[in-house]
Amino acid sequence: MQNKKAVEYRHLLIGAYELQNKLNLRVNPNIYNELDLSDWVQAVYTELAEGVCSLRQWEWWSDKNSDYKNLKIEIIDAWHFVMSYHLTLLGGMYSFDVEKTIKYIDWYMSQLSSVNTLFEESGSLKYDSEEMSGEYEKAVSYQAYRVLKSLFKNPDQFQSYDGYTNEIPGFVFENSLIEMLRLTFMVGISFNEFIIIYTGKNVLNIFRQDNGYKKGEYTKMWNGKEDNVYLTEEILAGITMPYVDMEDYIYRKLEQKYQDVIVEELFPAYPS
Repeated sequence: MQNKKAVEYRHLLIGAYELQNKLNLRVNPNIYNELDLSDWVQAVYTELAEGVCSLRQWEWWSDKNSDYKNLKIEIIDAWHFVMSYHLTLLGGMYSFDVEKTIKYIDWYMSQLSSVNTLFEESGSLKYDSEEMSGEYEKAVSYQAYRVLKSLFKNPDQFQSYDGYTNEIPGFVFENSLIEMLRLTFMVGISFNEFIIIYTGKNVLNIFRQDNGYKKGEYTKMWNGKEDNVYLTEEILAGITMPYVDMEDYIYRKLEQKYQDVIVEELFPAYPS
């Protein structure tokens, strides 16, 4: 019988896949036919590279300090593309009917003892970055490499299955999901924190699309702060546990603030 926490985490993660699909289709309704696995891998590589570059150990020749806050943000950003990779990888079984694909992911995760064990033991995977800075940073860098290695497979393999009868997609999904979860927990992000931040970033990206981001009409600076900073400091900081309507709440709060930003742009206050 599965641990209660593992079941809860699996359900939360499925909700994240549903949100990711919503964002993907909002950006481009034909996205799964126009992008392939290599596109998603490139995006994951970029985000993880930016995260690793936040570590002082990576630039040993400089005198910069490590930015663990940015490291966490980049890893959450990488999750958007890892999940999109999974949706593309497994979606071919259902002619990219993503609703069926997500149901399959839910069922498949429930069968993976490795993933459920990782959920149950998630708290023990954190490193103390203050006490073990050198070892910690090397471990994080190596784990980021393991994530990429789990995604980099021979492209010919992904073109050669006959109706997905072999186990390549399932193996790649399981391995890459485990490696990405390990990286997330290693940098000190709890599972609940991951879901909260990921949901916030996802909703912000949808909000940007709804307000002219692709057309260059969106205002990203909100009273001297970037919108993602406002999201983190003013909205997500007040959420301690994920809940059912969390994305609706985040979207409403963004909408309320953005209306003030637009009004200020249109009618700037005169200096006294």
